[in-house]
Amino acid sequence: RAFLFNCSQATIVVPEPQKGSNIIFAFTTKFKLFSTNLIGNAALCDLSKAPELLISQKLNSVLFKVPILFNSLFVDLGYYRNSYQHFLGYQLGVTTELDLDSPPPVFPENTIVYRYSANSKTKVNTQGFSIGLNYYLSNTITLNGNYSFNELTKVDEDDPIIPAYNTPKHKYNLGISGRNINLFDVDVLKKVGFSINYKWVEGFQYEGSPQFTGYVPTYDLLDAQISVDVERLNSTIKIGASNILDNEHYETYGGPDIGRLAYISLLYDFKKD
Repeated sequence: RAFLFNCSQATIVVPEPQKGSNIIFAFTTKFKLFSTNLIGNAALCDLSKAPELLISQKLNSVLFKVPILFNSLFVDLGYYRNSYQHFLGYQLGVTTELDLDSPPPVFPENTIVYRYSANSKTKVNTQGFSIGLNYYLSNTITLNGNYSFNELTKVDEDDPIIPAYNTPKHKYNLGISGRNINLFDVDVLKKVGFSINYKWVEGFQYEGSPQFTGYVPTYDLLDAQISVDVERLNSTIKIGASNILDNEHYETYGGPDIGRLAYISLLYDFKKD
């Protein structure tokens, strides 16, 4: 059994609001404690060489958020940095049997590869920033996009800790959306909405269990949706598809291939007249 205890404190500073922008600053200190590091069925693995107890992980986190409005353009900027002491990750272990009394060649038998929780020997840092843009072409049409950068660094790259960060370094979205659009002056098409979004994700190393650790290739997706509000029926009809171009890909190593998913939905509003 593993027992987890979290203790954290945070300080958030929001200066006096100014027209068009504001700045948010947050500082957090967090502790994570484990009583034991046995993962899975310990009877299958010889963990005698692994540390019996883990050292509590300490996290210091800093976050900046700066939302800015320029007339029809809204910009959201953000940056974070996390610094870990005794970072809790994983290490790999192997148990095997060798019959040294047998004539050569001797091959290992009953080999088991396992992983167990462990502390990093040095500091581990994660940091990233993001930028989001919304440009309002009119009261009904909006262009949007966002980009994010994330990375993990170890002070000592020779540290054997496996962080299982599983986060792409670069990714972005580009889209256009609309709402309450009047098409062709037709009564039933007075409130039409739509959205089209393109998503790109850079390939990254996925670290799961020993048999599910590997590289997730770069992939991109196109999603689209159209909706119609039928006021006289108190209903909204939505038709759309994710990954509309059927770009088969996987998002976790060892996971299933993901293709196109089309859908249609009907939402009825039980409102009173």
